[in-house]
Amino acid sequence: MHEAINNFSSVLACPVSGGNLRIQGDYLVSESGCKYEVFENVINFTGDLSTNYDKHWEKFESSPLKVNRSQDFFKWCTQRISENTSSINVLDLGCGDGNHTPLFNNYKYIAVDISKTIYDLASKHRESKNMIFLKADAFSLPIKNQSVDFIFSFAGVNYFPSFGEQSLNTLLGSLDKILSSKGYAALWGAGSKS
Repeated sequence: MHEAINNFSSVLACPVSGGNLRIQGDYLVSESGCKYEVFENVINFTGDLSTNYDKHWEKFESSPLKVNRSQDFFKWCTQRISENTSSINVLDLGCGDGNHTPLFNNYKYIAVDISKTIYDLASKHRESKNMIFLKADAFSLPIKNQSVDFIFSFAGVNYFPSFGEQSLNTLLGSLDKILSSKGYAALWGAGSKS
């Protein structure tokens, strides 16, 4: 049942303690006793948290312009990848409605979003063993240091400045920690402040 999650066990960490996680029934449990609910291929690291992003995605429909820009950005930022993509850990930060998720079919793909839309997106990729979906806060990522080869964020970083400039700098520092020594990040935002 949790084969996809098992495939990412070396990458995931408890966002509270930083310790290892193991599957116990329908939960991931840390060595310090923290429990995170697992539903199919989604791990909920935020509990019952509801955000204004949930309402945003309820009203949002992918436009052809957004899909085309997403595909162009994907092509541009992945052109540097010359090795076997099935061994590359990709973190899609703020995956939203996931209009670009199918572009990562040949990667080890970790989708992260704080909104409940992550469940809808994950249900479309239920059979994928190389994809997991995390309902998580970008400022408290459940990812081990130096375990991600590529961080991708399309139209997500434009939301992070709403937390304040210092928080954005904190986030970028955290992303640098989880990025492998030869990894890279591609962040695209919409709007004049991103």
